Amino acid sequence: MNFALSDQLTKELEKIGMKEVYKPEIADLIIVNACSVRKHAEDKVFNRINILNSLKKKNKNLKIIVTGCFAQNQKEKIKADFVLGTYKISEIPKIITNGKEKYINTDFDQYKFLKPVRNRELPFQAYIDITVGCNNFCSYCIVPYLRGPQISRRSKEIIEDAKRLADEGVVELFLLGQNVNSYGKDNNEIGFAELLYKIHNIDGIKRIKFLTSHPKDFNDEIIDAVCNLEKVSKWFHLPIQSGSDRILKLMNRKYTVEHYLRIIEKIKSYKIDFAISTDFLVGFPSETEEDFLKTIEIAEKIKFDEAFMFKYSDRNYTASYSFENKISEEVKNERLKTLIEIQNRIEKENIKKHIGKERNILIEMISKRNSEQILGRDELNRTVILKNENLKIGNFYKAKIVDYKGITLIGELLV
Repeated sequence: MNFALSDQLTKELEKIGMKEVYKPEIADLIIVNACSVRKHAEDKVFNRINILNSLKKKNKNLKIIVTGCFAQNQKEKIKADFVLGTYKISEIPKIITNGKEKYINTDFDQYKFLKPVRNRELPFQAYIDITVGCNNFCSYCIVPYLRGPQISRRSKEIIEDAKRLADEGVVELFLLGQNVNSYGKDNNEIGFAELLYKIHNIDGIKRIKFLTSHPKDFNDEIIDAVCNLEKVSKWFHLPIQSGSDRILKLMNRKYTVEHYLRIIEKIKSYKIDFAISTDFLVGFPSETEEDFLKTIEIAEKIKFDEAFMFKYSDRNYTASYSFENKISEEVKNERLKTLIEIQNRIEKENIKKHIGKERNILIEMISKRNSEQILGRDELNRTVILKNENLKIGNFYKAKIVDYKGITLIGELLV
């Protein structure tokens, strides 16, 4: 989401005559667009800001803007010329040109979506924000407090932008939101499944992906759309967080493990190749060894193709901040290490199931390690290596998976 927003903001700054540079030492303006979901990330950003401020000794004209969730959360501690909250990112070009020397604004008033643009590194790909904010209030999550309540972008605007991007040569669209499955529920718009159908009908768009899904809203209608629509990637990122119903209830996730398993069975009923990735959060307050073993059990049962694994950290504003029975860092680290080892083994076992399959590969780039190889992604979001036989970046090619290296697939082009 931050990459998409940064690309959009760059385009807006170019409209007022600014030019992007790649060395902070020669910049007149530096924008830090940073996340606040994890404390470790915040610590790194504070360190980065200190380093950037030191550049002012040599460049008196340098202005530093800090924005995003981090600015919304840490506004009183940030040393910068401009501190702008999540609702103020779209105003940055205007703020720069109005001559203000110092400015802090983190108000939640009216959110303005920036126009989606092509990915600078992969210009055949684009991200479209379809929602911003969140209404779920998971007890560990700071996002609703920093991004505000969910706001769904009008489907008419989304479709118009998707058509424009297709005309500009975009073939792959990434729909973004804190919970894309609840799209439209806040403003009586069409639902997420219907939005997928509408985008699927746009000429030029050949692949559709989306992040992130929430199990409580991942209904049969959405599953039917994903499994039936040829252009929609058969990759499901569906965070489970824990295998313990007790912990899920404390997390305020509003689903059970049984509900999650029913979703998986529904997807399997389509008899299609698919990949499922997830998020795990270990060491939640009061998590017992039995709770953790249930998480291990669900990882072994579902055999996720990929998992993003984190240990719990207190975030101010959240409900769990005041929960008792906090887990020690030592125990959290040990549980995370155990889960990572198990998931790594599962991923190595899973990779074998792709051998012999035919896949549709979107070529992304020439390998940096070997110019005779070219990299792409299939409809399951797996990275595939092919021989660089004058294949064009941004084009689709049929290939058969013949081998793998680590967790990367190796394919042979089908003529």
